[in-house]
Amino acid sequence: MLNALHHGFSMAPFIVADGLRGENYRTVQTKGILNEIEVAGAIAEADAMIVVTHVKGHELAGFGGAIKNLGMGCASQAGKLRQHRTLDLEIDESKCIGCGKCTETCEMHLPEIVGDKARNLSPKCMRCPFCQSACPTGAIKLLHQDRVLKALASAAYGVLSTFKPKKLSYVSFAKDITQYCDCRPNPGDVVMKDLGIFASDSPVSIDGAFLRMADYKIFNEAYNVDCTLQVREAFHLGIKVT
Repeated sequence: MLNALHHGFSMAPFIVADGLRGENYRTVQTKGILNEIEVAGAIAEADAMIVVTHVKGHELAGFGGAIKNLGMGCASQAGKLRQHRTLDLEIDESKCIGCGKCTETCEMHLPEIVGDKARNLSPKCMRCPFCQSACPTGAIKLLHQDRVLKALASAAYGVLSTFKPKKLSYVSFAKDITQYCDCRPNPGDVVMKDLGIFASDSPVSIDGAFLRMADYKIFNEAYNVDCTLQVREAFHLGIKVT
């Protein structure tokens, strides 16, 4: 809550959608790469929702727009973990020097140094890219990055299933489009010009409109991912356009 106030969210009551400890959620069936997803309880119980998004880059998803805001932002802690763990994490022991930078960088200090080599077997690992970025020898790699983009679309479909038709609208601010996600302490430099404000009744339409105007190849090249995949997958799953 203090973090919310620090970022200026003081105009209305702030509610942690899945509870203070991630205990409040509803598991719903979905389609695509996931069979089910844990939707935050306050989201699942809401009658209607306006999804307000700051569009920016993202190391795993390529970019963060309305679909990512639905799929990841509206999921509980368990739902977020489910999506992230569609990725695989690999540690190349021949490159690992046991320096411990990965352990220092990880907020939960999950990688362990065993016999001068890093190990990360924890089921709590979110497969975030921080340990990969911190490794000085490139020993840590996240594999099958396309899976997490498909998981975002799959989770978004599950979130939408908890609402009646025509009960969601989307507003996206394509301003101060930074290199990294807002969830990082330092989201990095602004990487493209402001594109304005987008509005729609469809997450596919609003993200598609942004990508048509943006030089999204900046994100693709930076993160070695096709950031349009999450939009195409959402459309394939049946999320409507307007």
